[in-house]
Amino acid sequence: MAIQLMAANILLMAGPLIAQVVTPQTDRVTWYLQTEQIALAKSVMLKSLENKTISADQAFNLGKIYLDIQKNDSALLAFNAIPTMNEEQRLLQLAGQLLVELAHGKSTDISMKIARETKAINSSKSAKVKLQMALVLAQMNETATAWELIEQACALKTSDASTFTEAGDIYARLSFVLKQPELYGKACGRYEQAIYRNKNYLPARSSLAEAYFKSRNYFEAKTILNETMAIDSSWIPAIRLLGEVHYALGNYKQASHYYTRYVNLVKPSVDQLQKYTYILYFNQEYQKAKEILGTLLSSDPLNAVLLRLYAYTSAETKASGEGLRAIEQFMKIRQAEDTLRLIPTDYEYYGRLLSMESYDSLAVIQFEKAIQLDTTKISLFEYTAKSFEKLKNYEKSVSFYTRAVNANPQSPSTLWFSRGRNCLLFAETPEVAADSVRKTKYLNLAVESFSKVAELSPVSHLGFLWKGRALAALDPETSQGLAEECYRQSILLLEAKNATEKYKTELLEAYRYMGYLNYLRYDQSVKDKKTEASGFKDKSIEYWNKILTFDPSNQVALQALKALK
Repeated sequence: MAIQLMAANILLMAGPLIAQVVTPQTDRVTWYLQTEQIALAKSVMLKSLENKTISADQAFNLGKIYLDIQKNDSALLAFNAIPTMNEEQRLLQLAGQLLVELAHGKSTDISMKIARETKAINSSKSAKVKLQMALVLAQMNETATAWELIEQACALKTSDASTFTEAGDIYARLSFVLKQPELYGKACGRYEQAIYRNKNYLPARSSLAEAYFKSRNYFEAKTILNETMAIDSSWIPAIRLLGEVHYALGNYKQASHYYTRYVNLVKPSVDQLQKYTYILYFNQEYQKAKEILGTLLSSDPLNAVLLRLYAYTSAETKASGEGLRAIEQFMKIRQAEDTLRLIPTDYEYYGRLLSMESYDSLAVIQFEKAIQLDTTKISLFEYTAKSFEKLKNYEKSVSFYTRAVNANPQSPSTLWFSRGRNCLLFAETPEVAADSVRKTKYLNLAVESFSKVAELSPVSHLGFLWKGRALAALDPETSQGLAEECYRQSILLLEAKNATEKYKTELLEAYRYMGYLNYLRYDQSVKDKKTEASGFKDKSIEYWNKILTFDPSNQVALQALKALK
């Protein structure tokens, strides 16, 4: 669960840059920005910057792009490139420069600079200037003035949906920057006002959905996005958000569907690809996720988040060597930073990868660390049991299989079978075989386990056959015939399969037991002069003859038949 929460936090960080709906033909750059094709927009704007034909809005947007990726010096160059042919452009350039100063943490002179421009800002007829100055002021804790500027911006263009959408974007950005979730409410209010002015205004709709998403109101976000897709099913921001919303709701198949569409429509950033790998991982598309992670790691080999998920996906795709190297590097980084940031699944996958490489003595150490952090995950008991089984430490293996079945009343038959098998193996070890009390204890545990297998899978011969083996071990002289009913049921199920060659070994075992049991009963009946003797004799002959159909030269069967004549 912890890894899912971390991934969800990453998904909450993105946000729209602008909100003015256009077409690629009318304004290519704005279209790219609006549809989250940031790399393409940046490329066009850089070319315009190089040719000295860049507009004020484009230069400002380029600066904001650089700010978002913490390239503050490049952002300042872009803002300085804003032409200052009029007062509005001069103020827009100033807003950009102040945002860079804030990013550098140099806030001392900002208040004085804004104070000198108060009259100009208030009298400005540019909604963009007022909104960007509001963004600066809010980060200076001058929120009352900032909110007033947002009101002024909206009052300038009361019928313009794009202005209200940009106002919402300012609130949304500030909610993240100032860590004030309540500002998403103000953002939603502005987006709703934009939609009221134009119900088909897609930027407002997707921005409203994003605000709901970041407020963790996933169902409301999903509703708005579905409405948006009904208007335009190719609207890229809605496609991305549907992927993220479905991921947050645990609908991983749908999340993968939409986010795959998204990354195929745009040139995804590194962060977006990282989000995508989380979605693929939880949708069990491990190989696809692993390939993307491998590419990301090639340029960032010490990224702990990428190393973790690469190790996880390597384990799921059986690439244990690669996975082990990744998890060891990840552990080295985490242990140097803060071991408290390690989560149960880190130890679990470390153990799984060690076990896959046959380092089971080391694997159990990691599994037990995982169990210390999470005693509710039943699969951890099973992994630990399997590693102890591979180490031939059957007592420990039985202990962990027992914890697994006790923790889950709905444990599958396979888990009960593994427990029973390890009980039998432990009972056969020299130390236990020499101790009748311990041997009986583990044989009875085996009987209990295989009884459960037979109950859960009554059409399978396995539960009956292995229960028969355990009961036969409790009755080594076959004097009580404890395993009779189990072997009889095994024979019925095996013969019904009409695959005698495939199950030859199992059938021979069951025939041999039944033949010998009836031979003993016949022999005792003769001694006791009981009338049942002939019936036991006939049954014994029947089973020995069945053995001869498989193995005509079977000496045990031939000797038994000779004795029965």
